[in-house]
Amino acid sequence: MLAEFIKNTPERSQSVNSWLIIAVPFTIPISTSATEILLVCIVVCWLLSGQIRQTLSLLKSNRVVQLAIALFGILALSSLWSTADTGLTLKFLAKYRMLLYVPIYFTVFEQSDIRRKGQRTFCAAMALTLICSYLNCFAGFDIGRDDLLPATVFRDRITQNILLSLFIYFLAVEFVHQHKYRWLMAVFIVAGLFNIVAMSSGRSGYLVITTLACLLGIQKFRIRGLAIAGASLVAIGIIAYGTSSVFQDRVHQTVTGIQNFARGDSNPYGQYRLRLYAEGVNRLKASPLIGTGIGSWGTELSRSIPEDSPFFWDDPHNEYIAMGIHAGALGLMTFLALLGHLWKNTKQLTTHDRQLASGCLATICIGCLVNSLLMAFSFGHLFAYWAAQWHANESEDEAIIEALPAEEDALSVEIRQAA
Repeated sequence: MLAEFIKNTPERSQSVNSWLIIAVPFTIPISTSATEILLVCIVVCWLLSGQIRQTLSLLKSNRVVQLAIALFGILALSSLWSTADTGLTLKFLAKYRMLLYVPIYFTVFEQSDIRRKGQRTFCAAMALTLICSYLNCFAGFDIGRDDLLPATVFRDRITQNILLSLFIYFLAVEFVHQHKYRWLMAVFIVAGLFNIVAMSSGRSGYLVITTLACLLGIQKFRIRGLAIAGASLVAIGIIAYGTSSVFQDRVHQTVTGIQNFARGDSNPYGQYRLRLYAEGVNRLKASPLIGTGIGSWGTELSRSIPEDSPFFWDDPHNEYIAMGIHAGALGLMTFLALLGHLWKNTKQLTTHDRQLASGCLATICIGCLVNSLLMAFSFGHLFAYWAAQWHANESEDEAIIEALPAEEDALSVEIRQAA
């Protein structure tokens, strides 16, 4: 009996790991603790499944895995010259530990049905977030975070707005590709847009939803689609500005912040991000090749801005600047190479998967301009998950089937030319 149990342990561990990984995109937007528990279980099951050799082989053959591990290695190496203390260095290095999960995810995501289920659990988590947000705001419930904004649940408003933007994009793609439950998807799309624009007041969400709307328009109608998306966004913006005091305040804050920054005003209203970006660029110029080490942002910033200043933040709110400061040009170029390779790989996916994968990647690329998304728990772990989810097996049967008509057309052309 014991021998039989030991013999079946690898197979059972693989099966359990599949279900755990399906659950991860549900817990990431909702609970840090639950996600941490799941990740520990995933690593244990991976060790028991006997897939270590398979995972190591990915380091030799898979460029996404190579770049993810290389990026973590460069960040770890930068701890040797970090100007931050040891505790802070280890704290920030731990923020990038999700890169180590990429090869583990790859061993599971070779099965497309698991990827589909992972997409559904993410959408389920965001649907729950949206429903709870409305219950908090209009029914007086107290769900999730203790936040000044009643519409914010589970995560901060920046994270919630960006995730809801991606959720709306997912639903819009599904709305185009299938005819079932369209009415339900339409309800969630409208409710999500209203939540982002008029309830949660996150400017990062405005930027991401604008980007994803333009991306969807281009994917569907090319240049004409971009014009349609632009016109729709302008109309929504005008209506929102005329009816929502929350939206008005965020627009006013942005304009005032830019004006204050341009004239060097000491009033921090709306301009702290711009101040951080300016200081970040100065830090990059001071040490462009190897940076000042992982976790050194706060230490370096304190050289020019006092820690009690309203302009002092221990987060640069820009992942590209953060990566350059942590590990210099080498770290930044590796990160950009990883993003570029992921974008290139989307061309090998089916039309449906390519649209979804492009939306995830666009969310990360644009979101990283105004937030340190990889350092954030939710987006850092979702980035590692997506990197494996979409690119574990770019040559799956669906892609081959989709390519058949084009191959037949090419063959017909050759026959006609020969004739």
